[in-house]
Amino acid sequence: MQFLLALVDIATRLVIVPKPARLSALRAELTLLNHNLPAEICIPLWCHATIDNPSHHRVVRIPPQDAVVLNSADRVPYLLQVEVLDTDMSVEEIRAQRRELREEEDSEEERENASIPDIQIDENGSIDVESAVKSDQQGAESNGDDALEKKDEPSSENGQETEKKKLSVDIVPNPPVGSLADLTISPPGSPMPSSPVSAVTPGVATETPNRANTRSPALSSGSSAYLRPGNQSRSNEAHMHTVMRRRASHSADDFAEKMRTAAVMLAQLNQQQANQLAPGPNGTTRSSAQSRSSIKAKANSVEEIRAKIIREMMALEEQRMQRMKLEGVSSGVGGGGGEGAGSEMLEDERKVMANVATDDPSAAVFSEDWDAKMKRIRSTSPYGHLPSWQLLSVIVKQGADLRQEQLACQLIREMGSIWDRAKIDVWIKPMRILVTSDNSGLIETIRNTISIHSIKKDAYARRLNEVGVVFTLYDYFRQKFGDPTSEKYLKAQDNFMRSLAAYSVITYVLQIRDRHNGNILMDTNGHIVHIDFGFMLSNSPGSVGFELAPFKLPQEYLDVLGGVNSEKFAEFKALLKRAFMAVRKHTENIVLLIDMMSKDSKLPCFQYGDNAAQAVRDRLAPSLTEPQAEEFVEKLIMSSCCNVFTRLYDTFQYYSNGIL
Repeated sequence: MQFLLALVDIATRLVIVPKPARLSALRAELTLLNHNLPAEICIPLWCHATIDNPSHHRVVRIPPQDAVVLNSADRVPYLLQVEVLDTDMSVEEIRAQRRELREEEDSEEERENASIPDIQIDENGSIDVESAVKSDQQGAESNGDDALEKKDEPSSENGQETEKKKLSVDIVPNPPVGSLADLTISPPGSPMPSSPVSAVTPGVATETPNRANTRSPALSSGSSAYLRPGNQSRSNEAHMHTVMRRRASHSADDFAEKMRTAAVMLAQLNQQQANQLAPGPNGTTRSSAQSRSSIKAKANSVEEIRAKIIREMMALEEQRMQRMKLEGVSSGVGGGGGEGAGSEMLEDERKVMANVATDDPSAAVFSEDWDAKMKRIRSTSPYGHLPSWQLLSVIVKQGADLRQEQLACQLIREMGSIWDRAKIDVWIKPMRILVTSDNSGLIETIRNTISIHSIKKDAYARRLNEVGVVFTLYDYFRQKFGDPTSEKYLKAQDNFMRSLAAYSVITYVLQIRDRHNGNILMDTNGHIVHIDFGFMLSNSPGSVGFELAPFKLPQEYLDVLGGVNSEKFAEFKALLKRAFMAVRKHTENIVLLIDMMSKDSKLPCFQYGDNAAQAVRDRLAPSLTEPQAEEFVEKLIMSSCCNVFTRLYDTFQYYSNGIL
């Protein structure tokens, strides 16, 4: 526990350090901490010790150069790698082995130095050529004697040794399927990368899923993407042409201008409220220097304007749903949020590039392939030669109560178990969270993932979008996984669909909010992963409270699925319904977990009393018959498709915080 508290204390001390100096200060702190390692320390939840196998791992080293400070408004979370040995060896034995290895390296270095010819230098500082030539001749004679001795050895051994050397040179491992090295982005206008079929040994999986953390494998015998590859390929190709025509028309969505205006006004109102609550020149709040009546009047005015905007957006959403009912689903979709605000075109490219220019030190860390990172760190570690060496990656947070995050992960894991028992082929990735106090803890880093915001930021920085056109997740999939008709794309599309179905149910049932692109990750196989559960069940970020869609399903998600008329979208709907119905059968288990945690709880998600558990029960609609429940889920899906409030929130986050 002392080790964990030391990590948290570092985050506390970094708060007072100026931002430009925080990274160097963090690495200096970790270097000092390394002086106390290795030690008889294990990190709970990451340690695999059981009753049958009571062996705990030992923390041996923290590589300082691989630590990075993460962006945060008023706290200083940081990411670090932790080297551990999963062994029964004591710390004394580990240190003794390290000393032996160091002695062997020193003796090897001495032998190498002894083999270097002794060059004589005369009084003028010039090399004595005669002594140098003599030394070379002696070395050549010695090498010749060695060669003669080797020549007398049996030829079979030479052949085996030669064969071993040949194998070690010729066999170069390919990058793992789905690794970052395998997914090279092409600039716009260049031909789409081909999708080579990797040679996979039958019965050997390219990725070994952890059943506790990863739900059903992406390649399933029941996956229609592989039962009907021809139909889905043709559907994807047709939708690609539809997207290209949509962009070529340069037509804005009907709601684009209204969406942009509403988002800008909401962002300004939010900033105005923040300024009123900001500290004054003497450390007091601005409100203390003004009359209470004036502050109250301004607050009421802000709320009235916000309520009016929300009413107008609700009217637009009702119009959209009515149009979908009368003219078909296709009439109510189209248009995204964020930097486009509903249009395919970038209105203000300079603002986008200004957001791109903001510093994001963690992006490079998260973009490095995990296997490559492990290999790199292991090669420089003094403990890397040991077979029990392992690498952990965690985020240290201070000033945040992670108990709510832990509750969310427990509920997500419970839903995963329900789907696992029901054999529903969806995919989730729960995180491990270790709470050390009511305002600190450790969060597991999800490997080989990067936020959708960072994906778009990198694309704009490298000018991968068409000139003046919004870069979407669909563009990312095409540039990463190849042509939409290729096997590689179809596999990534299927992975996306299965993870999207699971997280759609999760975000609806638990009412997880703040679903902007900084809180949604994409892994190298095409799965999406939701993180940051600070707003769920009943609370919303700040005073926003207008994420009213059942779950997030914007146009760019529909494009990845092949459009609302595609077979993959039909499969997505069927899978989401099955996932919802399975959780619905276990309503009381989910409600009981929430009810137990809500008693006398001060967690933000229970700030509005004990109604959270009942609200979850109502959302699962236990009173409906099965056909009625399926119809209910169908309406949830249609309401979520390009929902006005999803688009509004993404656009609001773009204008407020620069999130793409």
